[in-house]
Amino acid sequence: MKLQVEYRGEYPGIREMRKRVAWYTAGPAHSAALRNEINQAESYGRLRELIEERGR
Repeated sequence: MKLQVEYRGEYPGIREMRKRVAWYTAGPAHSAALRNEINQAESYGRLRELIEERGR
């Protein structure tokens, strides 16, 4: 994710990574709420926070 943001810039990099992270989280029970939060993330920091919070 960090490399994507560095390569493409914050806005396009985050948009691309939101799509990828949403794909990886599809399937588990109650994951729709997480995908909704992911799709609203506007920055690298916020997307990383969401991933770290839910990854515990």
